[in-house]
Amino acid sequence: MTKRIQDQPFSLILLDEMEKAHQSVINLFLQVLDEGVLTDHHGVKTDFRNTITIATSNAGALFIRDYVAKHPAIDPAAFKQAVIDQVLAEKIFSPEFLNRFDEVVVFHPLSRENAEKVARLELRAVIDDIQRKRGIIVRVEEPLILAIVSRGFSAEFGARSLRRVITQEVEDRIADAMLKRDIKRGETIVIGLGKGQTPTA
Repeated sequence: MTKRIQDQPFSLILLDEMEKAHQSVINLFLQVLDEGVLTDHHGVKTDFRNTITIATSNAGALFIRDYVAKHPAIDPAAFKQAVIDQVLAEKIFSPEFLNRFDEVVVFHPLSRENAEKVARLELRAVIDDIQRKRGIIVRVEEPLILAIVSRGFSAEFGARSLRRVITQEVEDRIADAMLKRDIKRGETIVIGLGKGQTPTA
């Protein structure tokens, strides 16, 4: 990492799922975030003062889910403080580490309404891609969109599996329809739920 920063000092550093890092790694970044300089095992100093560091974390995720369920109307400041207090109480991060960051941003769990918007955006991308590459128009009926959201969304994991469900229920069926019916450019494929509530194309 130090070599990359030496080569490109104006960089964005993304530390994903920081709560899984070993304590020695967190201690290392305490130095980076505090002093803006890191000395490696060869004694070479690397200047991090022109970098931007963003750390993501699932710390407090279960607490956030329960808090949102118990508080329909959320005061953003109180919510943020409650999450930080919980993370500190669980000793996931130390106060010293959190205080090194200019800002802590707390995200709300994804709602079903959000998941539906995500599903529609994902479907639009698939439909546009097929029309651009193959010249085939795809129309996904509303009941299937809602079924995709139902299968791909959970209160605990959000919309994590939406992409997989869209692949199974839309992309795979489009491919099957194209192979079985020899669909040509300009034709339309309509995908929906059949009488037995199963997807059809």
